[in-house]
Amino acid sequence: MIAYLAGQDAIAYDQRGWGTAASLSGPYSLQQMAADVDSVAARLGPEHVVLAGHSAGGNFAQIVALSRPAYLSGLVLVAPAPPRQPAHVTTAHQQKLAPAYDTAESAAFSLDNGDSTFPWYQRFKARTVPDSV
Repeated sequence: MIAYLAGQDAIAYDQRGWGTAASLSGPYSLQQMAADVDSVAARLGPEHVVLAGHSAGGNFAQIVALSRPAYLSGLVLVAPAPPRQPAHVTTAHQQKLAPAYDTAESAAFSLDNGDSTFPWYQRFKARTVPDSV
């Protein structure tokens, strides 16, 4: 998406537990993720930020917005996750999903049991599994 923002300053960071932030420990709560956004903003010091959040990122972007930080001048939400977990997402279900991307095998299993019916799936999986572990 940053490529589409040519001429604008843009900041992208890896969420706690992913990519270059994979070694950061939990909690992986929405409140912790929102605090991480504030930490990144404080470290980089931008004056005006339009915060964009997709899926779960949309949830913690809303938490940041509710705290009304002085730097926030706009909010973009793209398909934010539901504000409440569906009834079937129990603590046991969350614990079962937690290691989903710990290994290449578990990432492949998670992907195979998700959106595997799409025609572009195999190409997506080939790129996603290495990026997930």
